[in-house]
Amino acid sequence: MMISESLLFEQQVEDWVYQSIISGVTNFDSLIRSLPGVYPSVAISALKRLVTKSRLTKSLVDEILSSQNCKQEISDTSFHLDKNITHPLDYDWRFTKTSTNLLLEQAHILSKKGDTIALLGTPSIFFHADNYLTDRKIILFDKNPTHADNVHGNSSCYTVDLLHDSLPNIQADVVIADPPWYPEHMLGFVWAASKLCKVDSHMLISLPRQGTRPKIINDLYQLLNFAYNAGFGCLTYEHSILSYRSPLFENNALLAEGINSISHNWRTASLAIFYRHEQKLVNRPIANKECDKWIEVKIRNVGIRLKYSDSLDFLDPTLNSIVDGNILPSVSRRDVRVPTVDVWTTGNRVFSCKGTNIVLQILYALEKNIGVSNAISNYLNRELNKTEHNLIKNCVKNIINLIHIECAEQLKWKNDK
Repeated sequence: MMISESLLFEQQVEDWVYQSIISGVTNFDSLIRSLPGVYPSVAISALKRLVTKSRLTKSLVDEILSSQNCKQEISDTSFHLDKNITHPLDYDWRFTKTSTNLLLEQAHILSKKGDTIALLGTPSIFFHADNYLTDRKIILFDKNPTHADNVHGNSSCYTVDLLHDSLPNIQADVVIADPPWYPEHMLGFVWAASKLCKVDSHMLISLPRQGTRPKIINDLYQLLNFAYNAGFGCLTYEHSILSYRSPLFENNALLAEGINSISHNWRTASLAIFYRHEQKLVNRPIANKECDKWIEVKIRNVGIRLKYSDSLDFLDPTLNSIVDGNILPSVSRRDVRVPTVDVWTTGNRVFSCKGTNIVLQILYALEKNIGVSNAISNYLNRELNKTEHNLIKNCVKNIINLIHIECAEQLKWKNDK
């Protein structure tokens, strides 16, 4: 009987957890740090299975899990926290200060005055590259258009989708890439690096560790083979050398699962450094474009994204709960509830909604501080009835409450060092 990949992965996680505990780990935060990229809730499930299988005692596991209630010291945070309120749909994790410095130092070592350094999806490097690489040309490639506001000195920015858009003809001496940890993204970023890198250049890329999910080892082997076919040779591959500051949406997702005091820099990655020894052409990997179009409105730095609707009718703008507490307890795009989401906030709150077209007009009106009912009446080109007025009133009340809650969460997240 064949054992599924998922079951094999669960057994592997159990073994990692068991080995860490018998090696002397006594609290949950230390346990997560000792594991090769295992998500906290996955580790908790493994602990419970180890009790069921009588490999660990319930009292020991309870003691480890109770350590979540003890505040962990955060010793390393991100630069420019005000710029780091990212949205779950962007798959955007930012490097910690230590990792940012490490990558900048590596880029400095591998380049010389006047060289071009291309940054693929690494805004945290871009924000501080001028401080470390004053005599290099820095170019950021990222799909977030707001990063163009941070261009200064020798830096520039291209707002592009690295999986689908055409890339400029640039001959980079060093590329630093931080792809989302899905196969098409990792391959797509390597392909982009192959288009931007000249011969005798280097590519630094952050990669997931083996405990990230089932089949990740196969994905990494595929990436290494693809890079080889593109003319890259792997010089070094260091595990767990990079770390990320857990974004607000992930922090909220963990809180929704009852994981309330894990260090914000628990998530780590490997760093692979490649040398481009040959200019070899490879076909661009096929990556499906997202079917849904999202529109974002930001109010007091709270981003609310809506699935686009071209309806001009009045549809019910009620925000309907998908999960208890409205915070999606996951940061994975593979979560089965993701397709049902119509409204998604930076704090990982999710709702279904029939009338996203009306919610959008409500958000526009709140953003401009104008009368909501009049704005929607103008949008529909008619007067509103009593039922519609009440639906709008309730929706506005819920949105304002959401904004107040998430503003408070952002402040706490920024100050939680």
